[in-house]
Amino acid sequence: MKVRLSVLRLVPLAMLLCGMLPVKVGAAVLQQAFREPVVLFDGLDVSVEKRVQERELDPSMRFQGNQAREMQTRRGKQADSDVLLSVEGALAESDSQLDDESLYDVHLFEGQAGQIVRIGLTSNEFDTLLLLQDAYKIELISNDDSSEETTNSEVVFRLPTAGQYRILASAYDASGRGDYQLIVTDADEQALLQAELIAEGENLFQQGNESFRTSQYRTALEAWQSALKIYRELGDRRREAGLLSNLGSAYWSLGDYQQAIDLHHRSLSIARQISYRRGEAASLSNLGNTYYSLGNYQQAADFHQQSIVIEQEIGNRDGEVISMVALGADYWSLGNYQRAIEIHQESLNLARELDYRLAEAASLTNLGNTYNSIGNYQKAIDFYRGSFLISQEIGDRNGEAFTLNNLGMANDNLENYSAAVDFYQESLHIFRNIGDRNGEVNSLNNLANSYSSLREYQKAIDLCLQAISLADNIEYSAGKAYSLNNLGNIYRILGDYKEAISFHQKSLEISREISEIQGELNALNSIGFAYLEQGSYAAAEESLNDAISIYEGSVFYELPDSERISLFETHLKTYEYLELAMVSQNRYSEALLVSERGRTRSLSRLVSERSSEKFGVQTSFEPFDLIEVQRVAKEQQSVLVEYSLIATVDDSLLLHIWVVQPTGELHFKEVSIDNSLEGVIELIRQSRETIGLRSRGGLEHTVHISQKRDLSAQLSQLHQLLIEPVADWLPTDPNQQITFIPQGELFLVPFAALKNESGTYLVERHTVSTAPSIQVLDLTRRRSTTTANRSDDIANILTVGNPVMPEVWNPDSDTFTQLSSLVGAEQEAKAIANFFGTEALIGAQATEQAVKQQIGNARIVHLATHGLLEYGIPEESGVKDVPGAIALTPTETEDGLLTATEIIEELDLQADLVVLSACDTGLGRVTGDGVIGLSRSLIAAGATSVIVSLWSIPDAPTAELMVEFYRQRQQGKDKAQALRQAMLTTMETHPNPRDWAAFTLIGEAN
Repeated sequence: MKVRLSVLRLVPLAMLLCGMLPVKVGAAVLQQAFREPVVLFDGLDVSVEKRVQERELDPSMRFQGNQAREMQTRRGKQADSDVLLSVEGALAESDSQLDDESLYDVHLFEGQAGQIVRIGLTSNEFDTLLLLQDAYKIELISNDDSSEETTNSEVVFRLPTAGQYRILASAYDASGRGDYQLIVTDADEQALLQAELIAEGENLFQQGNESFRTSQYRTALEAWQSALKIYRELGDRRREAGLLSNLGSAYWSLGDYQQAIDLHHRSLSIARQISYRRGEAASLSNLGNTYYSLGNYQQAADFHQQSIVIEQEIGNRDGEVISMVALGADYWSLGNYQRAIEIHQESLNLARELDYRLAEAASLTNLGNTYNSIGNYQKAIDFYRGSFLISQEIGDRNGEAFTLNNLGMANDNLENYSAAVDFYQESLHIFRNIGDRNGEVNSLNNLANSYSSLREYQKAIDLCLQAISLADNIEYSAGKAYSLNNLGNIYRILGDYKEAISFHQKSLEISREISEIQGELNALNSIGFAYLEQGSYAAAEESLNDAISIYEGSVFYELPDSERISLFETHLKTYEYLELAMVSQNRYSEALLVSERGRTRSLSRLVSERSSEKFGVQTSFEPFDLIEVQRVAKEQQSVLVEYSLIATVDDSLLLHIWVVQPTGELHFKEVSIDNSLEGVIELIRQSRETIGLRSRGGLEHTVHISQKRDLSAQLSQLHQLLIEPVADWLPTDPNQQITFIPQGELFLVPFAALKNESGTYLVERHTVSTAPSIQVLDLTRRRSTTTANRSDDIANILTVGNPVMPEVWNPDSDTFTQLSSLVGAEQEAKAIANFFGTEALIGAQATEQAVKQQIGNARIVHLATHGLLEYGIPEESGVKDVPGAIALTPTETEDGLLTATEIIEELDLQADLVVLSACDTGLGRVTGDGVIGLSRSLIAAGATSVIVSLWSIPDAPTAELMVEFYRQRQQGKDKAQALRQAMLTTMETHPNPRDWAAFTLIGEAN
């Protein structure tokens, strides 16, 4: 057997920033690649060069290299030196201004040719800036900060000629005001020599920094290594620690991770010896980055967490956001997606508060990565685009490469392979130009995957081999694991299973060694798929079960509902292939359990949690065994019919059908469908559209359907596909219930309207209902028992009809549009309220606030209003995570749209039944967790069962059907029987299926 296998993608690239100490040149320093060196001291301030034209200086003219400890030592000796000038001054509004509007005073002193002077400018009230000029106002030297710990200024300088010299006592920026002290003293040759040596080290540092900014990492190494020798000669331990950390960052950028680790540890040791907290935090952050690149994510997280603690203690917010960006990436790679999203959102908010564009871009990219991993690809693309725009704005080539790679990834996942190739090629080109070797490995891998999807297999193999070789050279374990797995995927597609499994096994070994969960999952799935194609079903079963065990671990449970749904979708194929392995071994009952295990996992968990919390119902979220399935069929006294659709390699379909009798007897049928999945979906949609034109919450759209389309033939086709293969196992008593458990698009099938060869509708022969899964059906039954016991306390009937309609965004007109009034729905609500002897909420009374207040105590809820399938405003949300909304009357505090998300998060229902008598309320986004929409949200929020419509129904038959339904209920029929009788009664006066077949019962039928 061959199944349709897609190549597993390499995960997107996380953006990390090296631990960095902020300097005052602002954007000039922030416009660097994400692999940024630790800046531990300043040099000549770039902003000074912009304000005062710098002239060529004689080689003997050197500026002091800005070391606080040395400055203090020399000042202790000033009492023994000749004081040439001492001034107590102040910058005030009346002073002169430099080009940037910063204030300055001018002070003069006389000097001799060759005389060595030390000039110091200090202030407790502003950040000083010192400039020395000759008598002709030609600048000789300038200085901003004498060290990172102070904003004072100092220079040591040999005067070139005898005569008068000008000192400009100024401030770093235009905000500088207040008192200052200026002193000029004699200095000796030793002080000048030391100043020259420090200046040389400073120049080398700046050269290395500039080379690093332009991704010339080897050149940066040479400059920093030379500077390191100088500072060791000077005995400057602080700068030694800083340069060691910078060297580590350069080796990291070159992919030499072990060398980087050694250097960062040496830097960390020195920083701790001299109590240099800022340097300690930076080294810890950079160690975390390096272990991340090696795939050791837990150790990376430990280092980044330590760094954050220190940065917070010392108040270094730039450093805090850098480490926070990295910590979020650690949790992403460890598979803890919810924690990753929380941290990335925190780092994004902090980066924006600090106007730190580099960290903002990194946070956006990493948010995109996390949503990509849980299958929310459109949301990922939105985040990537935001990051890319920032990278372009600030000239960050490394950030551009990262984001281009990840945009390629998202397009790959959306099957836009040609577009993905273009993104990867651009990314690869940039990574090679800037010397980022692990980025190069990742882009090679992803490019190989896209070419494989385009069936250019030899090109894909060559790219994988390049990636493996490069990953080996730089000891990039995670990159090598992904490269091996991707190479195995290609050989599997080519049918060379032995070679494929060998590569997958090697990938699995590496992933387990470095605790890389996503890599382990990818390898286990790939091994299972290869064994399945090869026909080694037992081996496939073992590997796929191992993958599911990891997936169903704590990672799944920690996510919120909407993200559990997306994550579940990314792993749905694993369950399908395991089901195939079971069926291939004739283990049909076990295949049913896998089919159950592979659907509505998030909904089952929600219902289980709510039932335990609210009703005290002891429920288990563990997967069902066969005995429990048989128990449900017996307790429900219903024939359970479960469907599973699986695509095959030639784009045809296998349909698996299980029938479980109330007696416990189990039957299985496999049907080979001579049609693609898309063909079956189109058949279902055509039948629905032919029965009743769809509308989107009252916003009319035209559906162009051929009048020649034969509704009868379509309903017969669906009957032939879904019912006839198991017809012999269905009950002959029309009052005996059948519960259909659809899968995927089968949720949209109007089962009641399916016709057999004699032209009889299914509802005429059977009582039918549906459920998302057998486990959810069982959970709703247990909940039903509890609510029935409390019916005396919960006796309210809430009926709502035709509220004052809210405005919603209409994507067709690109404007906000008020939903149309529903006069027929108002009449329906009044008729039902009259039937129960209650008052309906009509028009202005039917506010969202009023409904929320009353719905929690209602035993029956009947909502006759518009239902919106995929409500959302694209400008605000970008995507619709949990689609669906019920239209109600808006107020000043409520928008009049009771959304599916609000239902889950805010409502605590105890209703035995909720009826959504509105347009298309049974629809929504179809996923492995069922139809994600209003019906699912209501069941999750506490409703025992829900009746929804699959299309828009005319007013008159709707009112007739619903009143008849409640009449049948009062006569003692269960929900499924009552709905059947209501349909049959309505059919007598309205024979068109459009008028009676739209409603479907979901959940507990009794």
